[in-house]
Amino acid sequence: KYDVEIREIGSKRSLDQNAMLWGVISEISKKLYGDISEKEDIYLQLLAMSGAKYEFIKVEKRVIEEKALDKLGIRNYKVIKENEEENSVILMVFYGSSTFNTKEMNQLIETTLKYASNCGVDVDEDYWEGVLNAK
Repeated sequence: KYDVEIREIGSKRSLDQNAMLWGVISEISKKLYGDISEKEDIYLQLLAMSGAKYEFIKVEKRVIEEKALDKLGIRNYKVIKENEEENSVILMVFYGSSTFNTKEMNQLIETTLKYASNCGVDVDEDYWEGVLNAK
């Protein structure tokens, strides 16, 4: 016996969208901090602001101190609560944009462009409109 389902495959974000996202994030970092050193923190803020998917996990503090999260592929997280008795922390772990479909990526980019504009970064809306609609 077999059960077959045929459905449309959702499109993934484009490489142009990804390049544009990181370009704008770099410009935000330069505007706010004078260099691109804070772009990862800005990215994390933008994920939260755009309503990106996330999960909560509990880990021992040593996992963070030993940078073991990187080995697990976890890069986009925020410490929510520390428990001194258990020597643990609760993390809000965001899915990265590499897992986003086009719709989710568009939401992140729209949030990024609004944030950039509010920070005084010049954003060419006409140019980026074409990137946003790339399939």
